[in-house]
Amino acid sequence: MGFYKEFLPKFENFEFKTINQQTNDNIVYFVWNGRNENIHVQLATDTYVIVDGKIKQHTFAGIIN
Repeated sequence: MGFYKEFLPKFENFEFKTINQQTNDNIVYFVWNGRNENIHVQLATDTYVIVDGKIKQHTFAGIIN
């Protein structure tokens, strides 16, 4: 729990831009970037596996400064 209490407030006023979004059956894929005064995400990708309307798996990779 400590990780989220420290990490999530750094995303206040975060400007998020979706570069690409794809869906294939129950797989959702995003490529995005964004920044605020605390974090600069040059490029990131998230992949979600959705089963019965819920996220069952999530992967993330990113270049973060």
